[in-house]
Amino acid sequence: MTVTMAWMRVAVFGLLGLAASVAVAQTPLPDALRKAGDSVIEALRNDDLAAIEARFSERMRTQLPHDKFVATGAQIRQQIGLLERCGEPLSRHREGDTIVNYRCEFAVTPMTVTLGWNDRGELSGLFFLPIANAAPLALPPIVGEEALTTGAKGWPLPATLTRPASPRLPPTVLLVHGSGPNDRDETIGPNKVFRDLAVGFASKGIASLRYEKRTRALGLRFTTELKNWTLDDEIIDDAVAALKLLAARRNRGPLFLVGHSEGAWLAPRIAARARAAGVPLAGIVMLAANITPLDDVLVYQYEFGAALPAPTVTPAMVDDARQKRDHVKRLLARGVANPDEALPLDMPASAWLDMGRYDPAATLLAQPGLPALLTFGERDYQVRIDEKRLWEERLGDRPQTTIVAFAGLNHLLIEGEGPMSPVEYNKPGHVAPLLIATVARWIDEHARPAR
Repeated sequence: MTVTMAWMRVAVFGLLGLAASVAVAQTPLPDALRKAGDSVIEALRNDDLAAIEARFSERMRTQLPHDKFVATGAQIRQQIGLLERCGEPLSRHREGDTIVNYRCEFAVTPMTVTLGWNDRGELSGLFFLPIANAAPLALPPIVGEEALTTGAKGWPLPATLTRPASPRLPPTVLLVHGSGPNDRDETIGPNKVFRDLAVGFASKGIASLRYEKRTRALGLRFTTELKNWTLDDEIIDDAVAALKLLAARRNRGPLFLVGHSEGAWLAPRIAARARAAGVPLAGIVMLAANITPLDDVLVYQYEFGAALPAPTVTPAMVDDARQKRDHVKRLLARGVANPDEALPLDMPASAWLDMGRYDPAATLLAQPGLPALLTFGERDYQVRIDEKRLWEERLGDRPQTTIVAFAGLNHLLIEGEGPMSPVEYNKPGHVAPLLIATVARWIDEHARPAR
């Protein structure tokens, strides 16, 4: 669930430093930066991490200390292979930095290597972004999209409302992302989970709103202004604001919340906040929500990566994850942070305290009149199928609760086969039609009484 989705984006997709996009206007690349960039590409080709680290800005050194950089480099190399060749660079400016993109061929898969350079010529960002080679699902002809702005007060977030053509007011869902700085499509590698859900729901007569997560759209401001952030800052305030925005619209039917991964885990809490604010929520859908504490989930995921035939995690990283999990346990017992005890994922103590004090099952049980659908994938190594049983035990005979498992689905809700591995996240695919049909049917059934 949440914790490792953040870790996966560091280890596999290389979200190191600034967020980047290649679909922007290009600018001329100064000769000095061209030379510096080519030297980094050559260092990647030679697996010379020291030469790259020597160019780090102070901010990069703080965010990516030596041991973490070496471990992350090893993970990326294991999963995508060594660099073979790159094309000509393209550059642009963003927030005072020059962003340079190289389309490169690695042994396993093509990637866009993105370098960020500050005004002192120091390396301020380094990314490895999979290149999508599967066409996104096309909207049906009867479906339209509308650009909106949502977000909590003072945090404007771009959003997209996807609407089906319907003689009745369509049920409308809010899509809430998993962890990490997600875009509105919840793009993970070449896959776009929320785009697929929006298109699939629209084909079933259901409208949906998806938005850029605060840590994506306003990431630099988030890290600068919110040193002691909580789940409210990261996700909940913006999700509640989006539900209020939808509730105020006339051309919509019953409202539903559909969360994935961390968004699913937080769905009961978001629902409680929204309903307390007067939002008439008709139900929640929780796609791949864990119930095991997040620090324990993180340890399992590191252990899983270390046990693979081609390990993506080193034994030292597993030991580090276990130690940091123990730090979280002590933090929750004390209620006060120990500055000498590092916490997982470099998240502040305020975030871990908030997560540790949140019980998703208890929060859902406290809302017995709220219909809930929980789904799990049997090929999901991030939120194991064991979590389904744990939810069933906690929820017991809670009314209006449906819990479903899908045999072939991974954490991205995509069908696969064979041994589970993070490498499959680099393979293009689409959310399973069976899952979309199941969720759409459940939404339609629970929308009927409110029509």
